[in-house]
Amino acid sequence: MIIRLPALPRLAAAILVAGLAAGCVPMTIPAPAPDPGPSCGAERFGYLVGTRAARFDQTLAPGPVRIIRPGMAMTMDYRADRLNLETTGRGRITRVFCG
Repeated sequence: MIIRLPALPRLAAAILVAGLAAGCVPMTIPAPAPDPGPSCGAERFGYLVGTRAARFDQTLAPGPVRIIRPGMAMTMDYRADRLNLETTGRGRITRVFCG
């Protein structure tokens, strides 16, 4: 005696078996890209290299500004929104970067 199941339960069983089999296949899920967060806009201030730091209008920067003089003690914390202006002993800007 052969018992025939209606088509719908057979289809559901086939989907269930396929779903279970798919769960056995290892999948590689790419890691999400890190959020860059806020930026200090250093690329906009590259023109400052060679100019005097004292003449820079700090209100133009989107966040805090740190002027770094030679030998100056400073914190090593990284802040993506902080604009750093590295200067010479005479106050000329030599490097503009975020951090």
